Amino acid sequence: MMENQTLGPDVLQLEGLNVSPESSVAAFVLLLLIYVFIMVSNVGLVVLISMERSLHEPMYLLFCNMSINDAFGASTVIPRLLANVFLPSSQRYIGYVDCAAQAFCAHFHASSACTVLMIVVFDRYVAICRPLQYAAIMTNRMVLKLLLSAWLVLLVMVVILVGLSVRLSRCRSVMFNPISVSAILREIMKNKTVDLDLLQLEGLNVSPESSVAAFVLLLLIYVFIMVSNVGLVVLISMERSLHEPMYLLFCNMSVNDAFGASTVIPRLLADVFLPSSQRYIRYANCAVQAFCAHFHGGTSHTVLMIMAFDRYNAICRPLRYAAIMTRRTVVLLSTLAWVVSFVVILVMVSLSVRLSRCRRIINHPFCDNASLFKLSCENVFINHLYGLSTAMGMMALSLGVVLLTYLRIAVVCLSRKNQALNRRALQTCTSHLAVYVILLLSGFIIILLHRFPQLSEERKLASILFHVVPPALNAVIYGLQIKAIREKILIIFNRK
Repeated sequence: MMENQTLGPDVLQLEGLNVSPESSVAAFVLLLLIYVFIMVSNVGLVVLISMERSLHEPMYLLFCNMSINDAFGASTVIPRLLANVFLPSSQRYIGYVDCAAQAFCAHFHASSACTVLMIVVFDRYVAICRPLQYAAIMTNRMVLKLLLSAWLVLLVMVVILVGLSVRLSRCRSVMFNPISVSAILREIMKNKTVDLDLLQLEGLNVSPESSVAAFVLLLLIYVFIMVSNVGLVVLISMERSLHEPMYLLFCNMSVNDAFGASTVIPRLLADVFLPSSQRYIRYANCAVQAFCAHFHGGTSHTVLMIMAFDRYNAICRPLRYAAIMTRRTVVLLSTLAWVVSFVVILVMVSLSVRLSRCRRIINHPFCDNASLFKLSCENVFINHLYGLSTAMGMMALSLGVVLLTYLRIAVVCLSRKNQALNRRALQTCTSHLAVYVILLLSGFIIILLHRFPQLSEERKLASILFHVVPPALNAVIYGLQIKAIREKILIIFNRK
């Protein structure tokens, strides 16, 4: 790749987190743990309040707004700090549009926190000082009005604040701040020559007229994926009756689905309003995204193989099931599933990262292993061979395990006369098979379309759907099809 590149006015240098190289690992781990805690605690609180009808009171609904705003504020700042923490300050770049969006979101989060807290104070005042009139004053309609008014007023105020900065001409490119805020949007330039590993990413290929619809649709799907999968994990964690191997393995799938969707969708959303020529990604970030995308796919297969093994023992060896599938065995198998996938994908991405680069354009919606080695002008036969063999090998192995276990399960079900047990076995197995078929078809279609260059647009769409459709459907399939989970959900929603 060229060492020097003349960029337009829309690529800025961002200071980021000012830590020494020796402290970067500790800073990354600490920030990541804090971010995971923020997201899990706040999303968990929202899910809990939403599901518990006894908590559908003004005070708790206001808590939901605080939690949503806190998750939004953390997501505005922390992911970019994490993405840049291992890079020297001179190589941390951000698009001007992304910078303006981050500045808007940062100010909007802070202002929303103040206004929601004011409404919470008003709610407490009415509840304590005017208790007899509380129910008449703080109706659901009144709470909704107060919140909408607060958010709309803030939206207008922050739009004006950032708009006053965006309208200015620019003469600088360096921002001495960890994040983008309105006070430093005027600190940018028109042209600059820099040394960097900056790649141009195709992103989501939609027309400007369709960008709003694509953004809204993807955002709604992403929110649904996160809420449904995190909600399923929270439900299984909180309900002791669901602390069984099968449900604990469901947690692995839900965590992996949320991880896979978060690998691809947020980046697509961030770039959807930019023309393809202005969508940039650092090479290091591209390599991380490629690793995470493949890691999600590989882990999906390994976890589903373990789930097939669990169903085999539960149905074919019921008397020994408790002795075989102990908590220690479940933890060991789950760890093995993640570690095997991690090692396989790490080797695959490392084979691509070692190559020299002579290109800077990625003709794909997001970074994957093929995108990485196609940047090189070297012989990439080893990369093709390893990538194809691991993908086909993983799919063939999982297909073999699932076929063998379910053939054995079918034989056992046909040979015994207990219809009730057979129905229960069929119910849990149907859910698992449905999830596996969706995953297998999604992966197979991508591999098949790679063989037909003229179908490149269809392949790009299929690769996005691989990280959207299975994560969106898995939690729904398990939540609605498995009787024990469905009953718990209905109990929570119907509880007085």
